[in-house]
Amino acid sequence: GAALGAVIGQPAPAVIAVFLAMGFGMALPFLILSFVPGLHRLLPKPGKWMDILKQAFAFPMFLTAAWLLSVVAGLAGAGAAGWTLAGATALVFAVWLGRQGGGIRKGVAALALAGAFVYPAMQANVPTAPVSGSSEAAFTGSYGEAAWSPETVQAMLAEGRPVFVDFTASWCASCQVNKLTTLKTRKVQDAFKQANVAFLVADFTQKDPMISEELKLRARAGVPMYLWYPAGASEPEILPEILTQELVIGLVEG
Repeated sequence: GAALGAVIGQPAPAVIAVFLAMGFGMALPFLILSFVPGLHRLLPKPGKWMDILKQAFAFPMFLTAAWLLSVVAGLAGAGAAGWTLAGATALVFAVWLGRQGGGIRKGVAALALAGAFVYPAMQANVPTAPVSGSSEAAFTGSYGEAAWSPETVQAMLAEGRPVFVDFTASWCASCQVNKLTTLKTRKVQDAFKQANVAFLVADFTQKDPMISEELKLRARAGVPMYLWYPAGASEPEILPEILTQELVIGLVEG
């Protein structure tokens, strides 16, 4: 993910080189086995364990679905999450029904019937979520944040304060991990307070044109993106997508 984000704004040769490298890396195990046939004996033998492993892999997918459902609830409310769950249940029911001897036609008919019920109800019950992002009036921070905007950045810099900008979204897993492991920790928050850092949050949960423009300006395809403006700086330093406490504290204390 980090490699793709970094290469989006690069020239075509760089983009091609990155994708070629990714493809080569994925094919490398098969190439090695082709050129060194003796390694085949090290591979696990087919057996019942394959079915067990296949079924076990379903549980991480269930957890992913639960997390995505929570994202839907955050974006459009509990009603939208409920109808999304109803739609998923209808889809599973249609697949199950199609396997009960009725064949593909019965499954398609059941799916169409379920869709005819779920989609209109979902459209009628999903509220229109307000656009977040740079709207300062609608933003309330939990640990000293303020809403990002270019004007706010310039105002904070004019006061002589360093500025840290967190471009984030509720559906961004990397963003949430960075918050839990770095940005919300006591050490980092204490460092921000001692250095009088202005901590600004650009919430991209709902697509915001101003944030999109800033991401494009910094040659980034999406969130997370972290900008660090030292006191008096006119241009920011773009930080890695994966943060550590040592990295952030080092910037603040440096």
